[in-house]
Amino acid sequence: LDTVNFYGKHYGQKVITTTFDKYNILYNYSKYCEEAPGVLTEEDLMLVYIGRFFNNKSGDLLNLYKSKGPDFIKEIDGEFSLTMLDINKKIIVCSSDTFFCRPLFVAKDNHDIGIASLESFLKQHNFKNILKKQKNVFYTISDKIQLKTITEFENIEKKDSFEDWNYAFEKAVDKRIAAKPSPLICMSEGNDSGSISCYFNKHNIK
Repeated sequence: LDTVNFYGKHYGQKVITTTFDKYNILYNYSKYCEEAPGVLTEEDLMLVYIGRFFNNKSGDLLNLYKSKGPDFIKEIDGEFSLTMLDINKKIIVCSSDTFFCRPLFVAKDNHDIGIASLESFLKQHNFKNILKKQKNVFYTISDKIQLKTITEFENIEKKDSFEDWNYAFEKAVDKRIAAKPSPLICMSEGNDSGSISCYFNKHNIK
């Protein structure tokens, strides 16, 4: 455990381990992290996740998986990485969000499977075939690893104004404010924080 978690142990005050069927789960918990990892179990299902969800509560994700199967990933809006273990169907579904806000690494050496938010976890466990999670795809792992697209984008440019972009930008800020009512902006000279500040001024948010 100390070898595998050599780097990760510095991310939290407490190391939590558990097992589910033949799988070992380890995560580093910090009381100061607003997006602490979570583990949910129900019968033959286990969900391990970190991040925040904008259109679902974490407790609803097991039911979403049961109704949608692996494609439940496509229904989630948030900034996250997660792994679903389905013992009955003998599959693992793992993904981060469409834009890969949360890192995720997958390794499969013969029958050994490793999934981690840090590549160092897998290297410390002597995995050789390590894949970095690609943007906008999720993995389904059984006898082999399959990749599937999360979000289908239309890449044909046909806009003649910024109205849709402005709407999408404000909607993106709205849902993050709802998740954390007291935002803190670290101002820089860039357009990102400046645009968010303009949004706050427009809506009189202090």
